[in-house]
Amino acid sequence: MIYCVDYSGTYTFLRVYDDRLHLWNPGTLPEELTIYKLKQ
Repeated sequence: MIYCVDYSGTYTFLRVYDDRLHLWNPGTLPEELTIYKLKQ
């Protein structure tokens, strides 16, 4: 799944590991996107 949201005005952090990417943003999820939907 690819989801695009405008996070301008806040920080986005990206950590690159050998086996994964870790993307973190201190903002909130859009109303239509839930943790449950992300796990599907």
